[in-house]
Amino acid sequence: MSTRLYSNAELGVRFAIDDSFADGPPLAASPDPPGNVRSAYLAARDAEGGQAILSISRVEVGYDTSPQELAEQLVIHNRFAAHTAEQQGWTIHSPWKATTLAGYPAMWCDYVVPQSTGEAGAPGSASTGGDSTPGHVQAWVAYVGGQTLQLMLGVNPPGDLTENRRLMSQAMRSLELLEPVD
Repeated sequence: MSTRLYSNAELGVRFAIDDSFADGPPLAASPDPPGNVRSAYLAARDAEGGQAILSISRVEVGYDTSPQELAEQLVIHNRFAAHTAEQQGWTIHSPWKATTLAGYPAMWCDYVVPQSTGEAGAPGSASTGGDSTPGHVQAWVAYVGGQTLQLMLGVNPPGDLTENRRLMSQAMRSLELLEPVD
């Protein structure tokens, strides 16, 4: 498969992505507290009708995240993920882990949301408050000074997890952070 360079000056990002991904319509920035939230997304559809959506958000938080705060975030996120996995039947392939992204402290995770059976009380059913759409999710959060950069790839249905991971890995390895343009 061939790739293209995705660049978004408002978000201050540039990375390589499979050329099957098309830019989504522009999303309006949120001027409301807790800070300016800027978002964009890319989408692709395969021959069988499955879809992949890569969302990118940059959020002004107004402070730097210390290594200690990052460690605390990992504990909180993993506690929530474990609870949600138990309630909704998620398969967590990788709990939130500390890493770096484009040279900044970051964390990432990888999980699969199952197909709902539609039965009351079943994992992912409406009665448990869950999302009934099956999917493979990979999420990254980088702490860039007083901002966070959040990137999430959701593939529905989950399909080939190895291929999904390759797509996200390509984007994350090539990610360049630029000064966002207001």
